[in-house]
Amino acid sequence: MKKHIIDTLRESTRLVWLWLAASCVAAPPPGYYLVWGDEFNGTSLDTTKWDYWLPGRRRDAVNVTNAVSVSGGYLTITTYTSNNTHYSGFVATDRKFRTKYGYWESSIKWGDTNGMWSAFWMQSPTMGRYLRDPQTAGSEIDIAEHRWVDGSTNPVANRVQVNIHWNGYGSSARGAGSGYVGNGLADGFHVYGFLSTPASYSFLIDGARVYDGGSAPISHSAEFAILSSEVDETSTTWAGFIPAGGYGSLADSTTKLTVDYVRYYAPTSTVFWIGGSSTYWTNADNWVSNMIPAAASDVTFSCLGSGARTELGREFSVHGLTILDTEGTVSVWGHSLTIGEGGIDAICQSATLDCDVVADARQTWTVGPGRTLRVNGALTGRGVLAKAGAGTLILSNAAEYAGTFEVLGGTLRVNGVMEAPVIVPPGGVVSNRSGVLSVVAAPP
Repeated sequence: MKKHIIDTLRESTRLVWLWLAASCVAAPPPGYYLVWGDEFNGTSLDTTKWDYWLPGRRRDAVNVTNAVSVSGGYLTITTYTSNNTHYSGFVATDRKFRTKYGYWESSIKWGDTNGMWSAFWMQSPTMGRYLRDPQTAGSEIDIAEHRWVDGSTNPVANRVQVNIHWNGYGSSARGAGSGYVGNGLADGFHVYGFLSTPASYSFLIDGARVYDGGSAPISHSAEFAILSSEVDETSTTWAGFIPAGGYGSLADSTTKLTVDYVRYYAPTSTVFWIGGSSTYWTNADNWVSNMIPAAASDVTFSCLGSGARTELGREFSVHGLTILDTEGTVSVWGHSLTIGEGGIDAICQSATLDCDVVADARQTWTVGPGRTLRVNGALTGRGVLAKAGAGTLILSNAAEYAGTFEVLGGTLRVNGVMEAPVIVPPGGVVSNRSGVLSVVAAPP
């Protein structure tokens, strides 16, 4: 089994590299499918997919909703000036759609000028919160930042920059960047792509790979997408200086970010719950593209579906389970759920498994800081189960588990009898009071 999985990963990596090497036009990687997107075919911003983000004063401008328009199949953010005040806008998928790994892509035409810049980027809601663990905290990932001129007023409109920031924006802040990449980007639409896996980044322009993320840690946090234009000559002059007469009125300004589409693709092995029809896993209407989980599937709960109580409907076997940000705690009940080597990822959100769980394969269950993963059903299996992350794993019935626990981080709490051995790294604390076994790993 282990050799099969390694061979599968190698083949997937080979296909992605062939795609990166051969792509001359924008297209998703092989083995990926469309999960979410906006073609901007309406007459106003689709607020089921986007928020007007960070309204109000931002640097040397004010973010307002009327700077954002949708018509003719395009989203447009117009930077303009009225009564000596500059205005612009941000839109973001925050609390509408957040992702972990996968492929984001947008077709964009830049229309920047002096003293401002535009960008297509990602942001983690917890970026900088855990300075010792930037992978869990996440990053700001600037897929493409575009300026008309640099801080010395040199023309740079034909190129963009990729920048990644982590550990917040204070004294602990760190970053990595591509420098200038691309050519001929000042005119027309070009496609900017970002491929993220648990082990790598790839940034693309018109299908060609231009950057791999350098020294940046890979974000294991949920990230949301942002389209923005902003004005600043006060805290930075990296985009030159604001024109003396401003940017013109809303009707007359030519300073525009124009977006044809934004799309997100995931591997076909990753299935997304939407819960639009019922609570049952067996109902195809409850899954994006009607993809009911199979043994090789990584099941993902996200903002696309509510944090409702879900029911298996029959016995299921899956490769892994990921709980991203949802409106409420995700719960799964009924029948039994066998989890494979993909384990459970509860870094971003708490979850409850009221069903029986089988864990025969060696796997890791990662629970994020302040999060709780609770298994109320019986846990059985013979594998090595590693508990990682700073959060808490609570097992209500582990008496029949015949494998081994390894506590790498956070807390493992077991109610009642448990015969399975527990491996605790040096510095960990084990206690058993009133029938509750508590294992706390050493702090990082």
